[in-house]
Amino acid sequence: MTRYARMSGAIVAEIVETDKALSELYHADIAAQFEAVSDDVAAGMHRQEGGAFAFPPGPELSAVTSSLSDRIDADAEDIRAKYITTGAGQAMAYLEKASQAKAYLAETDPVDADYPLLVAEVGITGETVAEVATVIDTMQKQWVAICAQIEPIRIGAKEQIKVAETVAAAQAIYDAIVWPSD
Repeated sequence: MTRYARMSGAIVAEIVETDKALSELYHADIAAQFEAVSDDVAAGMHRQEGGAFAFPPGPELSAVTSSLSDRIDADAEDIRAKYITTGAGQAMAYLEKASQAKAYLAETDPVDADYPLLVAEVGITGETVAEVATVIDTMQKQWVAICAQIEPIRIGAKEQIKVAETVAAAQAIYDAIVWPSD
């Protein structure tokens, strides 16, 4: 059996092993793109000066791990965006509403006017401030549960990628991430 590399310029595009003549398998123009090679030549290698084959140097590991880490954060944000409106100002509004809802529900005899963000949602989120507070508090608890699923995945994957020893290992860690679904 003879091993052939189909060349695309100086790059090995594919490897074919056959007992047949290449002219039996391919049109003459295609067969001319092949050359016999040793067992250590693989697709993706480049012909170096002097005729030897080698894989090209890969991207720097630190650049890849940094990029993958950024992608993990962006992916986590995309998952969170399924459940909330994104944006710093909106996040602050959510936090304040959750704080007001928790405080309102903890009071024995709350004064509605002390909770302006809850009052603003009366007739929209609930018919009374108490209903609005209950809905927001429930949503906050659901949000915490979702975050409790997202954060260990996000943080764990970033830590694993940080200590990956190769670009391929870092990419494999990223590719294996399974985010929670709705």
